[in-house]
Amino acid sequence: GTLAAAVGDSVSRLQAHLGPEVSVGGSVVARAGWAVTADPRSADELVAEAAVAAEPQSDVVVIGQFSLSGTRSAAQAAVAVPVLSPPGPATAALRGALDDLTAP
Repeated sequence: GTLAAAVGDSVSRLQAHLGPEVSVGGSVVARAGWAVTADPRSADELVAEAAVAAEPQSDVVVIGQFSLSGTRSAAQAAVAVPVLSPPGPATAALRGALDDLTAP
């Protein structure tokens, strides 16, 4: 499958979870995944531009791809709506759950 198909699937699942009173959209930021390792400043700019484009129809912008979570600050600086990056908190929650499993 393609990245666009994966985004579409994630949007559908999130929409189903949140219910009809919330509108969920998604987009793929072209070249951002490549830029994270090759040119991080470019990744910041690409994701910030995407946040600006999404802002007029958004109450919140969510960066859902783990590899792009480092671009959250740049995106937040570019828009007035909150920018969230759930992979970071999800990883912390997983770490806590694993620690609980291995605690004496």
